[in-house]
Amino acid sequence: MGMRTLIQRRSTGYYSRQAVPEELRAILGKKEIVRSLRTNDPREAKRLERIVGGEVEAQFDAARRQLQADNEATTLEITDEEAKNLANIWLLEQLANDEKRRFNFRRLEWFEPLLLSVRLH
Repeated sequence: MGMRTLIQRRSTGYYSRQAVPEELRAILGKKEIVRSLRTNDPREAKRLERIVGGEVEAQFDAARRQLQADNEATTLEITDEEAKNLANIWLLEQLANDEKRRFNFRRLEWFEPLLLSVRLH
């Protein structure tokens, strides 16, 4: 799906301007891509703009692939059972911390074997 491009006439000739999609700005480091079409002829500028527009779209596609690869590299997939175990460990740690705060114990002897057995599973 092509983004809208703008052909802009400047004193030195025609230029193609295309906005960078918001999600790609961090990767590409700019809000807009401006490229000279190297012509003063409006018909030639329209023709060249289609070529330059395709090149810019290819640049956007490469940035999208990089963004997707970066996101996939940081995604951790776990099973439902692993998620439940992590939730149980977190809950037991919260309960232990709560008990320590309530009773000012430095160590809860009765609770630690239970906590250790959950971490091992």
